Amino acid sequence: MEEFAAGKTSAACLAKFASCAVKDMAAAREGFLFPKLDKVAAAHESSNVARCMYTLLQQESACMPALVRLEIPFSTGNELTTMLLPHEYFAAAYANTTLWNASILPDSSKLESFWQTMALHPMMLGHPWHERPDGRQKCLPLAFHGDEVPVMGVGKIWSRAALVFSWFSILAQGLGNNSAEVMFYTWGIFEKFVAKMEGSSPGTMETFWLVMKWSFTCIWHGTWPTCDWRGCRHIVSK
Repeated sequence: MEEFAAGKTSAACLAKFASCAVKDMAAAREGFLFPKLDKVAAAHESSNVARCMYTLLQQESACMPALVRLEIPFSTGNELTTMLLPHEYFAAAYANTTLWNASILPDSSKLESFWQTMALHPMMLGHPWHERPDGRQKCLPLAFHGDEVPVMGVGKIWSRAALVFSWFSILAQGLGNNSAEVMFYTWGIFEKFVAKMEGSSPGTMETFWLVMKWSFTCIWHGTWPTCDWRGCRHIVSK
């Protein structure tokens, strides 16, 4: 399904592979079939295989928030870009017990011991966490990560890398969960499109950090924001 979503394989090819896999497992009499694989294999009999595959993808991602379109400055001028905002993904994960247990907090009993260890760490000096009476029971340690990742011509001399940002729950990562399950993509950009700050006008990265500060502050307060990252109130339709 990942290959299909990335446009690397056709729907018909995917359905055929899944159909063969289901037959192989049934012949082996292992007594265990993957429900998702059954659905993919069944698409092989459909009159519109591609439509079935897209429907399955939509069902898989139904619990996930949509990408948010934001206008920020680039070297080519102000343009729209899309981000998967941390507070929206965090809220969606909290509403989905399976996702929450797998990707955010696999074992809530580890929270207090984690904060007991970290409370006196130098980087926690003066941290607002100390002012929260429920800090040891309710606060989740989150990490934010950014690095250049080859995305074009991977392995070739003309390879091009994008600066990619993601975040994750330290407890989920520390307990050995699969990186693919705990790392949440937020945004990416090619360096040549980064606009520098001019005077008091924020550039691309300054704007991005303002958005991230706002999003993670929403998580910190545990409330859905009434204003966007610029402080403009959201318009709620009745």
